[in-house]
Amino acid sequence: MKKIISILVCVCVLLSAMVFTASAADGVTISFAPDENRTSYSSSQQVWQENGIKVTNNKGASTNNLRDKLTDDHIRCYKNSEVIIEYPGMKTIVIDSVTYDDNDYAAPWTNSFDASLGTATANDGDVTITLNSAVDSLTFASMSGQGRAYSITVYTGDAPVTPPTEDEDDTTTSTATLVDTPVAGTAYKFGMIQENKSATDVYYITGAMANIYYFGTTTDVTKAVDVYLEEVSGGYNLYAIVEGAKKYINIVISGTHENAVYEDAASTVYTYDATLKTLVVNLDTSDGTSKFALAGYGTYTTVTPCDIEDDKTDFHCHFYTVGASEGGDVTPPAGDEDDKPVELPAPDATNTLTVKEAIELGAAQDTGAYTADKYYVTGKITAVSNTQYGNMYIADEDGNEILVYGTYGADGKDRYDALASKPDEGDTVTVYGVVGNYNGTPQLKNAWIIEFTAGELDVEAPTEPEADSVLTIEEAIELGLTKRSNEFTTNKYYVTGVITEIYNEEYGNMRITDDAGNILTLYGTWEVLDEIRFDAMENKPAVGDTITVYGVIGQYNGTPQMKNGVFTTAPTTDDDNDDTTTGDNTTGGTTGGNAGNTDNSTTSPDTGDNMGAVVALAMVAGAALVFANKKR
Repeated sequence: MKKIISILVCVCVLLSAMVFTASAADGVTISFAPDENRTSYSSSQQVWQENGIKVTNNKGASTNNLRDKLTDDHIRCYKNSEVIIEYPGMKTIVIDSVTYDDNDYAAPWTNSFDASLGTATANDGDVTITLNSAVDSLTFASMSGQGRAYSITVYTGDAPVTPPTEDEDDTTTSTATLVDTPVAGTAYKFGMIQENKSATDVYYITGAMANIYYFGTTTDVTKAVDVYLEEVSGGYNLYAIVEGAKKYINIVISGTHENAVYEDAASTVYTYDATLKTLVVNLDTSDGTSKFALAGYGTYTTVTPCDIEDDKTDFHCHFYTVGASEGGDVTPPAGDEDDKPVELPAPDATNTLTVKEAIELGAAQDTGAYTADKYYVTGKITAVSNTQYGNMYIADEDGNEILVYGTYGADGKDRYDALASKPDEGDTVTVYGVVGNYNGTPQLKNAWIIEFTAGELDVEAPTEPEADSVLTIEEAIELGLTKRSNEFTTNKYYVTGVITEIYNEEYGNMRITDDAGNILTLYGTWEVLDEIRFDAMENKPAVGDTITVYGVIGQYNGTPQMKNGVFTTAPTTDDDNDDTTTGDNTTGGTTGGNAGNTDNSTTSPDTGDNMGAVVALAMVAGAALVFANKKR
């Protein structure tokens, strides 16, 4: 068995090297969305972690309260405060910031770090930091203004340069025709002209949010979404095709504010105002009933609900026909009230991809971006990871595998869980959907199941080491990389290392390292014997202590980790191999249970093995101590 493990380790080393090389070339991104990826926060500090990047936003001497910004989709760094970015070997950092007229929220990033380390350039809000040499941490401090960042991408080398497209100067311009009387079921563009911004450009909605309050816009009609009117009792619903899916444009009341949102179900019934040439709706607000329309205001180019009576200078959104949409000859997407049969294009060389080609096309998209066109892809289902939404993995005969995130019936109406007949693991399926990139992972999204044939699963799962094996940190990392995102081993393992960081004191999330510098994340830790979480432990390990933990191993969003690890001394074994044990094992012989960890027994690792000797460093027969303290 030891030989098998050694072979697996060698293979995994090669695979992990390939994985990390690709990641360095592609860059690693952390994005800032409300309550996502934030591991801790207070009025003075917010800490975010994603894909191995750690970003700490410290208030410092700033008078601003960071807790007030918890609902924002970006971080803010004010004068006299600081932002610290940590990632091993950073060479290039790209900050996705924003520029609003005279309020240049990008500029502060360019002059708030030690200029001797490198240079900073800003272009249309994005800031690129090019360092003279690789660093593990970079601090932005003492800003003269307010810096905002929506996402940060780091590279261990130079950032890839996107070649210019042909006729770059010939960007599609607005050749829009304003529609006086829109027709239900017709594809339009939806936008506005702000005379104080531009007397000619139309700012169309893109299907993306500029932040949690406003719709994003573009002057490039090729990047605008198609919007449709749907006739209902009392007026119309309004919807857009966002990343290949039907999303209703609703106006919702949130406290004292009115926000525009994209949602799966319609909740707002509009009427058409022929004078304003826009949609309006009466809302019962805290100030009484008011009439609202989707519009932009001031000098901003984003779209939000505006009170028609109060905001006389708003620029209301109108319907436009542009190019092929003119004349109303675009077929509405599935789901309309008339229940007409859905006519899909016949599969051909232009709209059919192999699994490998779909992976390559998805990887070529920007993070969070999806193709405008849909494609047919056929593969064998290796796993259905979510039986409600129909998330599944499909693979080809060569083992290339891609995630299909969300599936529907062949007419696009019924979700996977509502289908009377649905494909399952082992079946061969053809799906039809958009292809994109989610946090560096290629995938199809909201795909329609066109057809499937029953089959038997013959995809061999990676072989795991035996249960209760003793793994080095390097081996645990390599084992974790063999798993899909949020997938963990069935077996449990012992791992020993030195604590380098405890980044969540409540759940005991921490990182441990070995002498070679390999780092493993522990997501949730518990005390031996009892169901006591880290925060309730009376005697808990600290940074610098050597610990042994016992738990399942997998990965989350590309980061290998042990989940719900239990601190343990591991049971002692008899060196004479005479079927008798030495020492009192009542303290270290069993591990405590916890949520998600119901196996309360362990099998003795072989301390005669060189890996078992590592565990023995914290082991004394009958010892109650479950970790070795550093020298103080």
